Amino acid sequence: ATVPNTFGDTVTDYGVVKAYANGLFFNGKYYYSDAGSEENPYIIDSEDALARIASIVNSGVSDFVGKHFSLICDLDLSGRNWTPIGNTLDTSFRGNFDGNNHTISNLTVNNPSGDYNGLFGYVEGVILEPGGNDPGCDYIRNFVVKNANVRGRDYTGGVAGHVLGKLIFENVILDGATVEGADYTSGFIGFAEGIQIWLAPMDAYSPLDVQNCLFINGSVTANNAAHIYSSFDHPRSSFVMFGEISTHSFFTSCYFNNVVYNGAAAQEDYYNVQAYPVIVNAPSNINCEFLFAPIYVPGQAVPDNYVSAAGIDYNGNYYIPGTTPFRLSYNDYQYRVTSVKINGVEVGTNIGEYVLNAGGSPIDSYTVTVEYEPGLTGSGTEDDPYLITSTELWDWFAISVNNGAHYSGKYVKLAADIDITTSAGSRVSNTDNKPFSGTFLGDGHTITVTLTDDGKQGLAPFRYIDGATIKNLKVAGTIASSQYHSAGVVGFANGTNTIEGWVVTAPLKITKNYAR
Repeated sequence: ATVPNTFGDTVTDYGVVKAYANGLFFNGKYYYSDAGSEENPYIIDSEDALARIASIVNSGVSDFVGKHFSLICDLDLSGRNWTPIGNTLDTSFRGNFDGNNHTISNLTVNNPSGDYNGLFGYVEGVILEPGGNDPGCDYIRNFVVKNANVRGRDYTGGVAGHVLGKLIFENVILDGATVEGADYTSGFIGFAEGIQIWLAPMDAYSPLDVQNCLFINGSVTANNAAHIYSSFDHPRSSFVMFGEISTHSFFTSCYFNNVVYNGAAAQEDYYNVQAYPVIVNAPSNINCEFLFAPIYVPGQAVPDNYVSAAGIDYNGNYYIPGTTPFRLSYNDYQYRVTSVKINGVEVGTNIGEYVLNAGGSPIDSYTVTVEYEPGLTGSGTEDDPYLITSTELWDWFAISVNNGAHYSGKYVKLAADIDITTSAGSRVSNTDNKPFSGTFLGDGHTITVTLTDDGKQGLAPFRYIDGATIKNLKVAGTIASSQYHSAGVVGFANGTNTIEGWVVTAPLKITKNYAR
């Protein structure tokens, strides 16, 4: 390649890297002075290009501080005894790496007498100090390491041996790995070290933030496991994901599945959380929302730096802890749920909240199956409202509201005279309520009600509304209750509502106040 005329004279010649007055030569390409910036990152387009980064860092030529790398293709490291990027305490990688969701496969590190082993050996982030900051890596993110065999001594991990300082390590998956080492050895990161510098008049914190990481299908052997310890007061029973953890390292949604640790099934604790692949089979109008919260490990207090916040989607499966609750809800009402099954066992017959392992201890995987049948016809618009033509469809409409389907912005039309025994809407307290919030068009039809005391306040065809419109509805039949706030049309109303053109002929048999 010819040096561009605008590059100027050579400043320093490192061999594989040449620095010019206005640019840089790297990996057979010439880059202008903004090369390596976040907007114009160095491109990694081959196995050799990745190996050159390791060579440059490990020889002390450059730690690439402040520079950015972008992987633009999958890489296969078969046939190489990989030298980790940053392989000593004095030759750390301080650049930034974005894998762009590509896969690096067949990683082999065979270094049983050496430290700092993994795809990355030693990564050094920003170090915040009271007198000023020491710049470093800001992020390592977005890639898969598949089929790894890493053998080292101390500071050994399937992805990185030692990660230090303030940086974000996120969206990384290790799929199929055998990791063997001594102290500070684990499947993912050997030593995850956020730091605090104690220096008067103030302290400086450099937190390590690890997010959305998954290790599946592998084994870890830590030959000196008794020497691996946690600096927390919280006990740890496992080191499958992270070996040593410092106080200022923070973990969000980091999971493992199908991993053997020192010859036995890996145990979980707050930093090594077992997750399970979940497949949801449901119609397109059913939303499945997983409701995440910190796991509970018996006998262990929840540490301040642990959060379980989301699942991880990988290779057609969604990995989440087995204790995770989930909520099924409608985004339209053209199909209705008739059965909810987890691994073939029915756990419910409607939308609402469920828990994956409600039936007992977690198992290898979960399949959530939602069975359904046609629901309301129409699309819910003013010109094409959902139609209720039978008692059965009213019951389904009411039950869907009572399970959280507000129908906000939707139109529902009564298209026949029907008999009902079910109220729409639920109000348990000011914070636990499920109102109808759409527009209900009675179209002059009559609902003949048989509503009897169910022990709850607000007995009415619509028990609770919020921001609703109800028009041209006739109510006949009987409403009998010993509870407060019972009524012929609406029990409780919150917000701004419109109720017009309705006629109530049903007698109200109420033995409490506040009846209408």
